[in-house]
Amino acid sequence: MINFLGESQESLRLSFRTGQSTIPGIIREVCSAICQVLQNEFVRMPKSEEWKVVASDYGDRWNFHHCVGAMDGKHFRIDPPLSSGSLYYNYKGFCSIVLLAVVDAQLRFIYADVGTNGRISDGGIWNKCSLKHALDHNTLHLPAPDSLPGTEQFFHVIVGDEGFPLTTSVLIPYPGEQCRNRIDRRKFNFR
Repeated sequence: MINFLGESQESLRLSFRTGQSTIPGIIREVCSAICQVLQNEFVRMPKSEEWKVVASDYGDRWNFHHCVGAMDGKHFRIDPPLSSGSLYYNYKGFCSIVLLAVVDAQLRFIYADVGTNGRISDGGIWNKCSLKHALDHNTLHLPAPDSLPGTEQFFHVIVGDEGFPLTTSVLIPYPGEQCRNRIDRRKFNFR
């Protein structure tokens, strides 16, 4: 049972004298309406020219050029639905749903995928999300690869942790064992 505004679903059911299956439907409808009305204002994917501004901002603020977003997953603790078994049980030892989010250089959300059960890894969520599909089919209209000082062509990328796959559009840190005695790789991972 997920708490809603500090109340349990059972408490809401009793307060409003509704059926047990009615409250989850109301919560879903309200959340869906909030997303539809506010998404374009608060979680809006950048347009073609705005990606260049985001990349420039990452270069200026974080000294990480050609980055157009940073992503990670966050587990939110829930009471699991009845008869869900271990579907929501995560590696941290509790039941959760996951928020996969991408932020710009000023830590503003530019993408969010919410609601996957906690058992699924960041990489598993990534494989099914609409952002990966958009990157794979080149519908995000990211800037074309261009050169950085001392390099040839370099793609614009979203950075993530080791839970995500390394691709031309997703950049992950070097594994720990590859950073031993390598200051350049440790600096890269720090950024």
